[in-house]
Amino acid sequence: MQKFKEGVHDSYYFEMLIEDLPMWGYLGEIEGEDIIMGEGENSRTYLYPHLHFTIGTNQNKIVKASVHTSEARKVDITDITSSMTVHFTYSVEWTFENLKHSDRHDTYVDNHFVPRQFNVQVSRSTKYIHLHYPQN
Repeated sequence: MQKFKEGVHDSYYFEMLIEDLPMWGYLGEIEGEDIIMGEGENSRTYLYPHLHFTIGTNQNKIVKASVHTSEARKVDITDITSSMTVHFTYSVEWTFENLKHSDRHDTYVDNHFVPRQFNVQVSRSTKYIHLHYPQN
């Protein structure tokens, strides 16, 4: 659980592919954390152990895919000192989409989960990497 908690606090996300269509989601969420002081007495760390996939098809081909986490099924992992068991589950919903297979990547053009481009500047004198996300 320690690794999951660290991943949630470091804003880790997952990426999955189905038929070359990407899907992204966060491991969990933090509530009540102070931006300066970090985890406090009233803050909570939650893990999302359930994923709901929506798979869109047209003419027996996958043309759309998305994944959503479930607020109702989030698990409180704030206190990792006590032993706990977390069951990971998933569900799948199949839908018909009026989208051609050749146009299936067009739905990702406006996706802002991951930036389309970024610039990397490396400074040898201060040994840091600066990531700049251009504004659209």
